[in-house]
Amino acid sequence: MQLQVNLLPKQFRPQPSLRPIPVLITIILLINAMALAGWWVLLEVNLGTLRSDLDSLESSIASLERKIADAEWAAELEDSVMAKADYIQMKVVESKLWNPSLTSVEQAMENEVILSGFRGTPDGAIVLSGYTPSITAVANMLGSLHQETGLRVVHYNSATVDGSFQLTLSGWHGREVPEEDE
Repeated sequence: MQLQVNLLPKQFRPQPSLRPIPVLITIILLINAMALAGWWVLLEVNLGTLRSDLDSLESSIASLERKIADAEWAAELEDSVMAKADYIQMKVVESKLWNPSLTSVEQAMENEVILSGFRGTPDGAIVLSGYTPSITAVANMLGSLHQETGLRVVHYNSATVDGSFQLTLSGWHGREVPEEDE
């Protein structure tokens, strides 16, 4: 077996030849590491942009959801109001409209007079019956009825000792009554 020994000083010794494959592999690995680092930085920048876009979209979605909830609440409220308005309209249509003479009777009422009956007759007269402890109150009501209704004939039909009375308003039938301003 042969062994070669180089006895020259280091500075004069021949340098070993460079092998290109390890150098090439090292350069490729360095370039690859830099590319991966660049890719990582690019991904981090894109991730930050996407996160800010996502936050913006989430706030827009939350705002739209609030608007939808408000619109649904307003629609429910409108439906409720419409249902109540329809109910009120139905009740108004179904209700009995009082003769305008009731307004005149209401305005002519005296404190001591209690009405117990109100009816119309076939000839258009209105008969009121009631109770009062004082005949003076009925007389005052009679005068007020004459003034409020403008009728020519308001009869005091009967009165009893226990305080009951009966009045007749003649000539009401076919009379035009001005509408009340509300």
